[in-house]
Amino acid sequence: MAGARCVCAFAGLVVSTTASAEPITTSFESLVHGEIITNQFSDVGMSISAENFDYAGAKPIAFNSNLLGTADPDLQGPNWAKGNIAPGTDLGNLIIIPENLTDANGDGIVDDPDDEGARPAGDLKFTFSDVMTGFGFDVVDMEGPVREMSSIEFLLFGSSVATVDFNQFVTPGSDFYDPTVRFGDNSANRIAVMTADALGISGFTSVVIHVGGSGAYDNIVVIPAPASGLMLGIGGLAAMRRRRR
Repeated sequence: MAGARCVCAFAGLVVSTTASAEPITTSFESLVHGEIITNQFSDVGMSISAENFDYAGAKPIAFNSNLLGTADPDLQGPNWAKGNIAPGTDLGNLIIIPENLTDANGDGIVDDPDDEGARPAGDLKFTFSDVMTGFGFDVVDMEGPVREMSSIEFLLFGSSVATVDFNQFVTPGSDFYDPTVRFGDNSANRIAVMTADALGISGFTSVVIHVGGSGAYDNIVVIPAPASGLMLGIGGLAAMRRRRR
């Protein structure tokens, strides 16, 4: 890799990488509307999976927010109805938990993409090959955090280490309160990076968004642990557990 910073393009992915523990942002602009996400991100050490509680075998898919006349107008931009992402902001492709995987011609593209709107909808999981110390994202059409009971769970080597409810982003006095966040139909919000220090943990290797209803996600931001902290392994996990006790 030449230089301290580069921008690398992989199938279905735009990712900026750094030589140090700086934020890495992943967007999904080279995906196709309805594309089923399988292993497109293995080259950059991230996998994305989904569980739909009402539809066995679901996988995450892409949704192009620039299209009109889709199955879900609430995911269509760029004139977002509310939220801290300004109207006119082009978010392009989002990722969703689909309500079905109907693919009539078997080309790996869902014919009529739509997000699962049941309450709860399911889980969207991001798994990383290295230990991370920060996580942020954009969320579109989060209708109501209290009604939908969505949350973000952080895991280290499979063990749950922290959970943040979406309600905390809009509750004054909570650790992650952000007065600019406004949820609702066709809303678009940027959730600031939650650091391991703020969460009271050493780091995490996966994040599960427990999706309480409709919604889509984009611009996944992670902060890798410094090189000396990447290999926490079982010893690091045990130490973290001792500290939590």
